[in-house]
Amino acid sequence: MKELIRYNILLWLILTLTAVAVSGQEDTTLEFENKDSKYIKTFFKEVTSGENRQKAEEELNNTQKKISKFASIYRTIHKEHNTLFGEDQIELTETEKLRGYKLSDRVEVFGWHPYWMGEAYTSYNYNLLSTISFFSYDVHPESGMPRSSKSILQWKTTGLVDSAQVAGCDVLLSVTCHGFTDNRIFLDNQYRQQDALIDTLLSLLDLRQANGIDVDFEAIPLGYDSKFTAFIKKLSIRLKAHNPDYIISLAIPAVDHNRVFRIRTLNKLVDKFVMMGYDYHGSTSPNAGPIAPLHDPAYPTKGYDLSRSVDTYLKAGVPYSKFILGLPYYGGLWSSENVNFAEAYFDRHLTFKQIKALYPDTVNMEFEPSTTSVSYFSKSDSLYHLLYFDNSTTLGMKYRWMLKKGLAGIGIWALGYDNGHNELWQAIADNLSEEAISGGPKLFTLGAFVLRYRDLIVVTVTFLLSFMILGFILALFSWKIRDAFFVSQTFRVVYILIFSMLCIVLMAQFRIVEDRNLLFLVGLSAGVLITYLAFRISNLYSVKSP
Repeated sequence: MKELIRYNILLWLILTLTAVAVSGQEDTTLEFENKDSKYIKTFFKEVTSGENRQKAEEELNNTQKKISKFASIYRTIHKEHNTLFGEDQIELTETEKLRGYKLSDRVEVFGWHPYWMGEAYTSYNYNLLSTISFFSYDVHPESGMPRSSKSILQWKTTGLVDSAQVAGCDVLLSVTCHGFTDNRIFLDNQYRQQDALIDTLLSLLDLRQANGIDVDFEAIPLGYDSKFTAFIKKLSIRLKAHNPDYIISLAIPAVDHNRVFRIRTLNKLVDKFVMMGYDYHGSTSPNAGPIAPLHDPAYPTKGYDLSRSVDTYLKAGVPYSKFILGLPYYGGLWSSENVNFAEAYFDRHLTFKQIKALYPDTVNMEFEPSTTSVSYFSKSDSLYHLLYFDNSTTLGMKYRWMLKKGLAGIGIWALGYDNGHNELWQAIADNLSEEAISGGPKLFTLGAFVLRYRDLIVVTVTFLLSFMILGFILALFSWKIRDAFFVSQTFRVVYILIFSMLCIVLMAQFRIVEDRNLLFLVGLSAGVLITYLAFRISNLYSVKSP
């Protein structure tokens, strides 16, 4: 027995040191306020600011003509909005800023400022933002130079950069390349276009003394994961060599259908991952649904939701400390001739400002607990309309979910889409400010701790069980220990539990079995089998032993 104890103590010490070295996890915890997040089972009563409804409708009709023309070409929401607003900037309203709030330094609020929003930045609450990315340097795939001179001219002259820097926000320049064809052309050429792009980016960053870039490549073709990773590596090396403090942010889709993003490799090259957690239902979806459902009742039989997308990326290796959850400041409108929307078609996107102007009443506005979204039902002529969007209440619930999940922060697509209204800023202040997070009681949950340090726990448990079994096997070479352990029937139950736990952990870590119920059954069966074989081998040795 003493021999067994010595073996396990020695191997446990080795295990502890190895696990700490391998895990590489940051020893940080995110505290958050325990806010009441009960489902609201009544209609929302949010007021509007008296927008001119006729003017808003005219503005909406003009933008709708553009999206009808280009919807079949552009499949990404960012590109679609670029087409909507790229030529004619929407009318802005002066918005009173919130005073007396400070964003908690334990959470990040990342916001994209599209160039077409013009001077909307004058109404931003910079005290509630940590990073602003100017959107965008749209790459011409054949040259690497900017496709539009208008957005670059704004980057060179906009007061947004100065205002953000004075407020202490990091300023990034978004770099975009959207569509299968454009990405294929750009990524196939690893020299001329890519080198020209990087050289131009360095010049533009130096010009505004900016803090880095945000890479937003969408609709990358299947099989281009190696070329995309190689480009990010070249980009990271060049930027960090120029300025080691440069930030590289990477926008990732809600669902990586083409398996382009090699997260564990990219994690060594970028500083932030911003998941675009929106457009789960949109212009390309076959049925009406919320833009950013937290929990979609159709899952797991159909599609994804925010919860599943986040878990998928965490499992793929996105660190909690780098994970930013992007959320929408816009909604989607569907129309149908049937009241049950069995054959609904997507009509258009609406910014939060447009929604407030076009739908001032809240009689038909309903909260959907299952998806944590707002829906609005209406009828005009022979058509029925169904609008899905997020307001301050649903966004606040998602902010609190993000905190409990242990992620780094939230992202906003897009800043200025709520121009003229303060309630979405207030939602940030109520949930993510220093007062909100530090002012209330701190809540610790075992579930949040396990999720945040899952990799460390898995490595530790795996090594612990492995070395315990190794020490056990080595100790069995002594016939006295074999007799002591294998005579008692009670020990058999202990062995089954140990071996089963080890099998379950290993199969889960290496994704040998995905289904949890099947994983438990297979792990238990393997534990029983291993214990049986161990006892049989021990009996054989016992017969031969003196």
